[in-house]
Amino acid sequence: MIDRRVSRQFYHFQAGIGLVKAHLKLPKTMRRQVNFRWLLALMGGCALFAVGAHFLHAYQVKRTADILLRQADKAEEDGKLAEAANYLGRYRTLAPKDPAVTAKYALLLANDKLATSPRSLRRALDVLEQALRQDANRHDVRRRAIKVAMHPWIQLFDHAAAHLETLFAANVKDAELLGWRAQCHQEAEQFDEARIRYEEAIAQPKKNAEDFVRLAFMLRQHPAKVMKGATNAEELAKLADQKVDDMVAALPNVHLAWLYAARYHRDFDKAPERYMQDIAAAVALAPDDKEVLLTAANLERENQHAAVARTYLEKGIQLHPQDWRFYQNLAQLETDEKQPAAAVVALRQGLAKIPRQADLQFGLAHIHLLEGQNEEAEAFIAKLTKDNFPARELDYLRGRLLFTKEQWTQAIGLLERTYSQFQARNIEAKNWFIFGLM
Repeated sequence: MIDRRVSRQFYHFQAGIGLVKAHLKLPKTMRRQVNFRWLLALMGGCALFAVGAHFLHAYQVKRTADILLRQADKAEEDGKLAEAANYLGRYRTLAPKDPAVTAKYALLLANDKLATSPRSLRRALDVLEQALRQDANRHDVRRRAIKVAMHPWIQLFDHAAAHLETLFAANVKDAELLGWRAQCHQEAEQFDEARIRYEEAIAQPKKNAEDFVRLAFMLRQHPAKVMKGATNAEELAKLADQKVDDMVAALPNVHLAWLYAARYHRDFDKAPERYMQDIAAAVALAPDDKEVLLTAANLERENQHAAVARTYLEKGIQLHPQDWRFYQNLAQLETDEKQPAAAVVALRQGLAKIPRQADLQFGLAHIHLLEGQNEEAEAFIAKLTKDNFPARELDYLRGRLLFTKEQWTQAIGLLERTYSQFQARNIEAKNWFIFGLM
């Protein structure tokens, strides 16, 4: 692209030619003596200057772009991801159609340390899509786009399904992708298709524990919609139990398998000894793992062992200070113990470590509403709205706020529309939140 200054020089050059032509058309009596050599030399100088300025500008752009790339690489090596993203974003203003850099920038924006709000996730997804338009064969970028689209703050499962089908058409298929496709079917209430994909996923050589347990829960929770040869719900329940047994048999040294088994047995096996054995196996395999600590804490909290649960959560905060779930679960524990002030402290402690983390802000808004602290709640609702938090959850908070203000008609309208759906999804999803799978 020619610089504006270069364009002006060409304009002056053309204007000079026009003046010469006009001069020659005048009658001889009206013509003034013109030094044509000097005029041609001036015009030639202008042309050379314009060409030189163009190439100088191109050189400066390339030099600036190279510097920005080097700065981005250095910042990323030093763990300064936000700084690296800034350098790459500035580079893209100079070279917006560089597919390799667009892909690198997109993957950086989608990094868990940067994509900490609905707004940042949507921004990451937009740039991931741009990268795929520039190079549709970047399967790593498409895989990341699928993961972002399925995030609970985004929930674009149709979007994710389309990308998954594109990968399948390119003969890219593994247990993770098949499991994701099953989840998309499940979100669309296509339970038979979801079951087929889950079973295909757990048949892969490299298996994911998540697929076994998602299939088992689906068989338990939606028996009428996934019969497929079974005669009754009891038969499906036995099949679900078998899937969980198959999981721990196939993945005996994977602590997540034992965690998922613990949650399943906690919900569907009346004998507490079974899931406690599962937890013990997980703790033995990975005593400092964040998922182990979270699951152990949640099960202890549900069993009214608050002190033990608090020990797990405090250890988790010490070892994994950037994981917002520990602060959220500690706040839930304090709420159970009728200590709302301590719950607020826990959530604010998390926000001090992870500023603008949306789930922690949602938790604070909810507690402030429970305590009748409307101004504080409104401040967090405004922040969540700005960050594009999911509408259903925001409507729930707004409905609660209107209720505390005794604006009954508006409150009932919002809560009737959102609460049942919010509660139903939360009941089904509660098993996944503690594992960070949603």
